[in-house]
Amino acid sequence: MKTFIKNTVIYLFGHENARTLKKFFASKGFSEDDLILKYFEANPRKGIMFDVGVHYGQSFIEYAKMGWQIIGFEPDPINRKYVPKVKNLKLYENAVSDQDGLELSFYRSRQSTGISSLTPFEKHHKLITTVKTITLSTVIEIERVDTIDYLKIDIEGHDFFALKGFPFSKLQPEIIMCEFEDFKTIPLGYTYKDMANLLVCQDYDVWLSEWYPLRRYGAERIWRDIRTYPTPLFDGNANGNLVAIKKRNGNKFKLSMESYLSTIKNA
Repeated sequence: MKTFIKNTVIYLFGHENARTLKKFFASKGFSEDDLILKYFEANPRKGIMFDVGVHYGQSFIEYAKMGWQIIGFEPDPINRKYVPKVKNLKLYENAVSDQDGLELSFYRSRQSTGISSLTPFEKHHKLITTVKTITLSTVIEIERVDTIDYLKIDIEGHDFFALKGFPFSKLQPEIIMCEFEDFKTIPLGYTYKDMANLLVCQDYDVWLSEWYPLRRYGAERIWRDIRTYPTPLFDGNANGNLVAIKKRNGNKFKLSMESYLSTIKNA
């Protein structure tokens, strides 16, 4: 029976969407992407999103539909083939870091399309290309951006370096989301606390969304909870996202989050 249901879902939705549905139900319906989207739907505008680590465009597509300007970054040439072609997207092929112009090796894994990285942290990672780095500060100058509503970073262990290359003294996004997983980042010299503390120092309220440790990359994820930082991890092997909101909008975000969590709890 289970095999029949699985095959039916794959037939109706395709392999990639079937995996997405499986993850959705395994994580009780929680998604940081959805949480942030609900906030912007409650506080509408035609904004600007920087999507660092586009993958297949899952995060930016709803903002593009709302007329936002999207500036995206995806150094994996295979993933770029699947990024939706939307007129309000400017897509960079660079890897984002805290230095411009470095030529670095780039790796992809058959274990998951979502863990391409500058670092081969998973046993199936294989070198596929060389990429050039760019800082967000440089892109902001090139694109003449004077405001960013949402900065999303998910670049498999190198999120902190992207933040270090951001010109916080010139402009500050309303919301920032970045991924943490100490397993990946301790070898690179930082932990989730270093990223969170950087954001706190820039006058953000920071929320830590923790997921249970992965059995393997590409497998279903199970969400634990979201809470204010500073906070220790329940499990040192956990992964998740930091969601940072400018303090002046902290109460609005909290109300939006409470409404969202109530919705998925009662679903």
